[in-house]
Amino acid sequence: MTAVRTSQRTAVRGASAAPNRLPGRTTPVRPQLAIAKAPRPRTTNWLIAGLAGGVLLVAVLAISVSQALQVQTQDRLDGLQTQIVVQQQLAEAQRLELAELQSPGRIVGTATGRLGMVPPSEIVYLRSDSGDDNLIAAGPAESVDTPAAVEVGE
Repeated sequence: MTAVRTSQRTAVRGASAAPNRLPGRTTPVRPQLAIAKAPRPRTTNWLIAGLAGGVLLVAVLAISVSQALQVQTQDRLDGLQTQIVVQQQLAEAQRLELAELQSPGRIVGTATGRLGMVPPSEIVYLRSDSGDDNLIAAGPAESVDTPAAVEVGE
């Protein structure tokens, strides 16, 4: 079977491989040859690929710079929030200390212990007369000039 195939191929090849000859001519007819133009350089593809790569590189750098700035800003914000909490705790501690220092018991203790003050044996309330109101309204200069105008009450 292989022999048959081989012979068929040879027969087919022989027919197609025969040179193109015109009847009555002994030389084969050559196909028309033309000068081939030089292929255009494909720099545009490299140029487009280079530009796309450059744009991609710039985009990646811009994203990383913005992420770095965001991380720095968040770190600064966290630091400021920590400082706020510390300052609020300090203010609360100072408010508590101020309340202790302003307590009446501490003031009385300091007045009697350190300053040597003695609490009064009895409390006397003073009443104001209508003449006192006139003195206050007149001012200090007039009250010094007219000491006889002051009435002494019981």
